[in-house]
Amino acid sequence: MPKFNILLKTAMSAKQFNQSDLSAQTGIGKSNISQYLSGKNIPKTEYKEKLASALGVPVSYFDDEPKMPDFIPQLKTAMSTKNMKPARLAEASGIAKSSISEYISGVCLPDEPQLEKLAAALDIPVTKFSEKVDPLINLSAYRNVSVRECAALLGKTPQFVRVALQRGTATFGMAVQISNKRWSYHISAKKLNEYIG
Repeated sequence: MPKFNILLKTAMSAKQFNQSDLSAQTGIGKSNISQYLSGKNIPKTEYKEKLASALGVPVSYFDDEPKMPDFIPQLKTAMSTKNMKPARLAEASGIAKSSISEYISGVCLPDEPQLEKLAAALDIPVTKFSEKVDPLINLSAYRNVSVRECAALLGKTPQFVRVALQRGTATFGMAVQISNKRWSYHISAKKLNEYIG
């Protein structure tokens, strides 16, 4: 089956697009497009849709690539378990820190060689990245859950969670006012698991 970068190059050639043209049409940065073309990264579905639309192909054109819906939570869990920040993972894996950040944020997914490097650096089997994640179990790996993750799990907005923490009505965490306009938030994974039930 063709790799994503080959499919992308073929569609760009048919449309006579260069990287700048594709970037302008999709709003995706040229550096990201360069990584897709080199085979270093695979874009997430949202970006595949933008690419397909700009290139005049159906999204299914790119569907030959494997799906890894649980890659990001598995990567975050493994990094948290090993107490590894992106810079340290980049150093241990030989992958650029900017690429690690893109994987964590979901901008793109690594290809097979990059997955193998990540797995080796994190001392986990490469198959771990494709295992299904139970969001409640996954939270136990975090000492502090982010406001954004909490909001997603509760089906609320981040602002709703921040206000509940600031007012002291959320039983799963607390907010501390640092200055006139700044707050620091702590959400306990254990208490959030109990709250969600």
